[in-house]
Amino acid sequence: MKIGIRRGLLVSALSVLAFPLFASAVQEKELDDLLALKRVSSQEKAGANGVSQTVDGQFIEFSKGDLTIRVPLDAGLENADRFIAMLAGGFSGEALAGKWLVSDAEESTGYLSFEFDRDTFIAVQAPPPDGDRNIVYTGLYKIAQNEVILPDFGVLRNITLTDGTQGELEFYFSPIASEEYTEIRLKSQKAETFDSNRTLLLCKTWKLAKRDGQETQNTQYEETILFTNAGTYLVSYPDGEFGLAKWRWNNADESAFEYSWNEDWNESGIGLIQQLTQTSFTVKDKADVIYEFIPGDGM
Repeated sequence: MKIGIRRGLLVSALSVLAFPLFASAVQEKELDDLLALKRVSSQEKAGANGVSQTVDGQFIEFSKGDLTIRVPLDAGLENADRFIAMLAGGFSGEALAGKWLVSDAEESTGYLSFEFDRDTFIAVQAPPPDGDRNIVYTGLYKIAQNEVILPDFGVLRNITLTDGTQGELEFYFSPIASEEYTEIRLKSQKAETFDSNRTLLLCKTWKLAKRDGQETQNTQYEETILFTNAGTYLVSYPDGEFGLAKWRWNNADESAFEYSWNEDWNESGIGLIQQLTQTSFTVKDKADVIYEFIPGDGM
């Protein structure tokens, strides 16, 4: 686990466990079985793979062990293969991908969000009573035995994902830092995301290779940044600390982005993109300092 605080200006101043592509339509026999379920409300059917299918009103749930995916009935009928395979193989990283904003907790915990980007997690907690900055936890996560393990931070269990217009994720979180074993029930909603070709190119982990033409290896500028399509901008500094900001596109042609270390957009910075490809990212800040990035490893 790594904990960091915001600092600095732009730099100086994150393997998805994806399930295979399944057919969009279920096999005829499976469809007949599911349609039979539709006619009997609250009827449960367990398949040979251990995944139970339950119809309740206009929703269908696919469950195995502590994992449940609840979707509108029509969506469940159309994508049954996908959900069954996902649960049969364990919870998918693709299902978790995104930023989840905590909307309800059974007690006051201060947890604000949990974000999963490729193999990296970013968890944000409100500052303690004597602090003025959010606390950031980040590192690599893994999925094992139907649990999402955030090393040195905590474990997500009893996960329920509602797949609809606005995704919802409900789970129990066990923080490792607790003196006693505790499980905190949390509900969250998926944050909005940017969706464009330029966003796909930008949103990855980048390593700063040069600053104004000077190589950064073994210097104070040897930093790594992560952009996510939920507007997260995470900087990893050479001393092991982290800075968490937010970003958004600054113009219609997406040739510049705006970033801020504050809750609002006051005193925000601007990055003017000089080049953006799969393997290269060059940007200039307000002070005309040019930063050249190459793809980096996860945080």
